[in-house]
Parts: sequence; structure tokens; C-alpha cells
Amino acid sequence: MLGLKGFYFELNGFEHKVLLNFTEVYDENGDYHHLCEELHGQGIYSVSGAIEDKKLSPIYSAFENIFSEKEIEKCSKWLVNIIDSREEEEYDLNFISERYSDFLSIISDHFSIEIDSTKYKDVFIEKLKVLHKLNLTLNSEFLDSEKQSKREILKSIVFSAEANYRENLIIYIIWLLIGNLDEIMKN
Repeated sequence: MLGLKGFYFELNGFEHKVLLNFTEVYDENGDYHHLCEELHGQGIYSVSGAIEDKKLSPIYSAFENIFSEKEIEKCSKWLVNIIDSREEEEYDLNFISERYSDFLSIISDHFSIEIDSTKYKDVFIEKLKVLHKLNLTLNSEFLDSEKQSKREILKSIVFSAEANYRENLIIYIIWLLIGNLDEIMKN
């Protein structure tokens, strides 16, 4: 764009402008051209950051796909054992498991690394099952209790039905994903 239209500004008497940190780049992949077309003349804080974000967009999309509104709702109800009688008693973790596998596959392709997706998927699912079992235990001990003091304990437990379980589940899943990514990248 600069090469076609130039760079114009005016100075009045005794005014000055200092322009620093110019970098000449060769757009061998067309990344800068595509970014220019997307921006339609708008400015951005970091050109290199925007290009990197564009390259990482498949990873961002795969990450977001794990968090389908409907599935997060069903998963959170299953984890804290609030199951509608019309719904199946045992939640099928295949959906979230498949989305997680897709995410790992995109990570593997993007960074050109080998990932044992079965291993990480199994660990991910196992941690969700452990949380489910924990809630079964908590509910049997505290939820059915006649004593209000025991029910109050559940409110202090982050993943109980008495707490803000849906948002906490999303945070927990993100924590699991980041923990697995950390281990993947270290290997």
C-alpha cells in the first residue's frame, strides 16, 4: 500500500516528526497483502502479531469448537450429577473427546510434531471422569443431608452443583488443555 500511494503528512513552521523502526519486508507468501485487504486501510497495533494470529486461526477455531454451548451444558450437568430424567443417565463423552482429538491433530499439523493423541485424549477424559466421581461422592455425603451446615460446604467446592459449575467447568477444561499442551510442547 505504501509503495502504491506513498506516505504523506504536512508540517507547519517549526514542527517536526520523527519516524522510527521502519522495516522493509518481502511478502513472499502474500501474508502482508492479505492482511492489507482485510484491514481496508485501518491501522493495527502490530502487523507481525496480526499475521501470526491469522496463521494460528485454525488452532483458535479448534479450541473454540471444544466449547459447544449445548455440549458444555450437558457435560456440566453430568459432572455435577444434575441429570434431567428425560436425558440419559450416563453422558457420552465421545463428542468432547472427538473435538479434543481434532484440536490435537491441528496442533500436530501446525507445529509439525508427533502427538500421541490417544494418550492425551484418554488422560483428558479420565480427569473429567474423576471429577464426575468426586461429585457423586460429594452429593451422596452433603447434598442429601438434612443439615444446612453440610449443604453450605458444597457452596465452597468449586465444581459442586451448589457452585457456579458451568463457568468453573469451562475454566477446568481450559486448564486441562493448557496442561496437556505444556506437556506436549516439552516433549
